[in-house]
Amino acid sequence: GSGTALVTASAPPHLLGRALARWELSMGVGRAAAPAVLTALLAAGPGLLWASLAATTALGALAVLRLGPAE
Repeated sequence: GSGTALVTASAPPHLLGRALARWELSMGVGRAAAPAVLTALLAAGPGLLWASLAATTALGALAVLRLGPAE
């Protein structure tokens, strides 16, 4: 996906394997934890769920803009 491409473009060649491993680990943890976290947020109220999703998306966008490869 595009995340893997971003990691590949951003990592120094001698650290590429380590960077890709960390990327895949973070994605795996997120996929494993997401159902429980999202269910708990939804149980607390749909407003909290959507606010947390919006905040997470905004933080991700800022990180990509700040840390993405310079063109």
